[in-house]
Parts: sequence; C-alpha cells; structure tokens
Amino acid sequence: SDQITPGSGPNDFVITRTWTFTDDCDNTSSISQTITVDDETAPMIQGAASAIYVTCDDSDDSCPYDAYQTIAELETAANVMVSDNCSTDQALSLAFVDNVAAASCSGSSNYQPERQVIRTYTVSDQNGNSSMVDQEINMSFSACTALTDFGVVGFGDDLSINVPAGCTPPMIKEISPVQGSASGYVEYMWLISTEEKSPGVPYVATTSNLGSVWLIIDGQNEPTLSPTAVSQNTYYIRCSRDISCCDFGESNIIGAIIDPTATCPVVGPAVREDCDDSIVLLSPSDDMTSGAQKIYRTNESIEAEILIMGNSALMFDAKKGTTLQSKAEVARGSTLEIMLDGCDN
Repeated sequence: SDQITPGSGPNDFVITRTWTFTDDCDNTSSISQTITVDDETAPMIQGAASAIYVTCDDSDDSCPYDAYQTIAELETAANVMVSDNCSTDQALSLAFVDNVAAASCSGSSNYQPERQVIRTYTVSDQNGNSSMVDQEINMSFSACTALTDFGVVGFGDDLSINVPAGCTPPMIKEISPVQGSASGYVEYMWLISTEEKSPGVPYVATTSNLGSVWLIIDGQNEPTLSPTAVSQNTYYIRCSRDISCCDFGESNIIGAIIDPTATCPVVGPAVREDCDDSIVLLSPSDDMTSGAQKIYRTNESIEAEILIMGNSALMFDAKKGTTLQSKAEVARGSTLEIMLDGCDN
C-alpha cells in the first residue's frame, strides 16, 4: 500500500510504500520503502487542438460551441494526447481562457460576419507544473444581434465618489450586467474623460456637464476596471457589444470627484490573515456574488461546492498535501486559484 505525503521541496512528494509478504501458512511480515519523487516536469501535450467552426443563429439566440471541461474531452475532441511522468490523467487539471480577436469593422457595415476566439488551455499536474495549447473557435453570424441592455457600472453601488487628489479609486464593477448576447461572447472597452464644459463644476447623477473628449483606456477589455490614480475630476464609461456586431453601446457615466476633505478608499481584495480549520463552502449560502474577492488559508482539508459568479476571484492557499474536494462552478471572467503555501505566509 502507498501513502503520499508532501516532501521538503516545493516540487516533490514522498511515497511511503509498505510491502506485506504472506507465506503458505498465512504468516506475514512487512517492510516499508520511502520513495521521494521530484516533479519539475510539466505535462506533455502532443498535437494541436483542432479548430472549431460554428454558425450563430440569431433567430433563437443560440451560438453553439464546444467547451471542453475535462482531460478526456480535450484529448478526444481536440485531437491531442496528454501525459505526465509523475501524474495520472485523473491527477491532472484543465482550465481555459478565451481571447476574442479584434474586429475589423467597415464604416458601411453594422456587423462582422466572422469572428475568431483563441481558446488557450492550460494543463497542470498536482505539483503546479503546467503546459498550454491553443485552439481556434471560428464563428460566423447571419446578422448583428445587438445587446438589449448595456448594464450599469459603479464604485460599489455608487455612481460618483469623492476622493482626494492622488487617490486610486476602488474597482469599477457591474451593478447590473449586459443583456441580450446571442453568441455568449461580449466585448468590452473602457473610456475615460477629464473634460468638463464648465471647469470645476463636477458631474452628478442629475447633471450633464461633460465634454466630448473621451479616450480609450488601452488594454482594458474586461467587465470591470481597476482605475489608476486621479488628480482631477475623472469620468468613466464602459462600452460593450456582442461579437456579432461592430457598434458598441454605452453604460452609464460614473465620476471620481476631487475633494480634499475626502478619504481615499482602501482598494484590493479582502484578505484573511488567520489560518482556518477544515474549510467547507457550500451552495447557496456561500455562493460568491459578482465582483467578490476572497482568500482562504488552511493546512487542513477543503470542501467546496459553490458558484463563483461573474468577475469574482476565489483563492485557496492550501498546504501541499491538503485534501481538496472542489465542485466549484466558475463563471466566465472569474478565477479559482489554488496556492501551496498554506498558513506559512
């Protein structure tokens, strides 16, 4: 029989193998053997993920595409083989991230008939080594299916906040999400402005005092935005579109207003510095709301069967060798991360 325990190094584990011998008279004796396994090799992926071609039909709001969730499905449908020197297929984990290729929209066309998603799979072993492979998902559309609602964003529930100069505002999150995506893929773009028609007269929810100069914030294409520090009244709009369309629609405008008497909010995820006993997170009481960020540290077992809603982040900092039983459902745009430090930091 084998008993597996964490090793002394960051990438090794120890197998204590007990041999039991029995003779014809049912006399038995045992001897133990210690096998230290140093695993610094990533899983091997042979072949390349096959491209997928799908047609989106906006008549019934459907756009079927394959979303492989297991190693077996990836190997079968994407024509790849996965192997690892120190892990079985059952011990490997699979995750993927989608990146939508930028649209090339002409001025006379109100939709893009073909779009491409690059799905990057990451295959990881039980010691944190990983490999990646890309897959093309090519979509074609019969027409633009415009979003019916472009959502509401805010600093928490606030559409305007007062901050001192030099302050970094808190994350801008969804108060309500976009609606009406037939394809299941929504693209986002964030705009920023510091122009006011009457300088020094700030924007409020009932007043339109803004100019026409809005700049794209490069590299920000997620549903949420982490602003940089502001030194003057600063305003934000989130634009979104279904990938079958060229035209973006706008959310509400929100503003960070300079007020020397205000206090700069504390930004960043809520961190648990204590070391938990065995962690149990179960639906529906422990389901994470949109935009939530949590971290749990433990040297014991973890049982998680929860929903991680859109744009949320859940981190387990578990000691190597900890038992993890997870059935977490992770919404697009959210993350589930597992560290191996436990309560050591």
